[in-house]
Amino acid sequence: MGSIIPTVAQHLKNAKELIKNISTLKGWPVYPRLIIGSAIVADDIVLEFSTEMQDVLGQYNGFTVSSDNVTIPVSRVYPDPADHSKIHISLAASLPAGKKTSISYSVGSVAATSIVKLAGIPSFSIANNLTETNLTGAVTDQSGSKITLSFDKVMILPLNLNGLLLFNAGNNVLQVDHFILSSKNIDVYLKNKIAIRDTIFMTLSNGFFSSDKVAVTPVVKHGILNNSIFTSIVRNQIEPMIIYSDPAHSKRIIYSLGDNNSEKVMADLYDLRGNRIIHKTLGSTSGTIDFNSNVSQSGMYILKISTDKKLYSKVIFL
Repeated sequence: MGSIIPTVAQHLKNAKELIKNISTLKGWPVYPRLIIGSAIVADDIVLEFSTEMQDVLGQYNGFTVSSDNVTIPVSRVYPDPADHSKIHISLAASLPAGKKTSISYSVGSVAATSIVKLAGIPSFSIANNLTETNLTGAVTDQSGSKITLSFDKVMILPLNLNGLLLFNAGNNVLQVDHFILSSKNIDVYLKNKIAIRDTIFMTLSNGFFSSDKVAVTPVVKHGILNNSIFTSIVRNQIEPMIIYSDPAHSKRIIYSLGDNNSEKVMADLYDLRGNRIIHKTLGSTSGTIDFNSNVSQSGMYILKISTDKKLYSKVIFL
């Protein structure tokens, strides 16, 4: 019969038990030492020490996390409820997959159960074996009312749909009614159907995470496979907004709405994360909008112009 090779975890457990037994027998104090640190999920780092740890003040302050030379904010530090030789660092933002990650510690009230304080740690490498989460495909159903997004990992709730943008060849935004999550797939149901010959694109910027808490890699203008056989021309769609850039200025657009009888016209500009950047009152249903003083970074934005009767929504490039 072949021998069973102990795992790394078993070796660590045996070593800690040996240290505990010797310190008890000899009455020697145990000096805490960080043995290993790992990221199992993207928003939680587990630190494993040579002995059981504590903080009599319950603060666990002094830990700093950096990844790819960028500091990641820490939201909470707490002991593992089942194994007191482990300390968890919960992060306020997800770690980037596979990037070099490290922690540091400035001396505070964290100590071993022998009351010996944990010495300062200038830098300690964390095992970041997280992998990217990617979109693998997007397709409409035959009815034209549903788009299925497929990913390479199991996805989790909640989903922030502000990070998902669906639009057609005319850059008109498709409105989402609701969605259903099922393992690696997300079924997105639309308020208006997609016709058989429509060309549909999607952009995914944030708000979607896999079960290991890794954010989906951003997607820009991904073409969606259209399997729709819907051909009816009687559709309750938002009337198109005619819009184009002013040749004299890259941050100024010229617009004209189908509804030309409205007195109250408002414009809102959003980034792809769903954050509103600009809110303006417009003088009429046609004219120009100058974004020069508000938009510093070039890229894709969502422009929504509302009247007292209709809402117009379109992807624009500034």
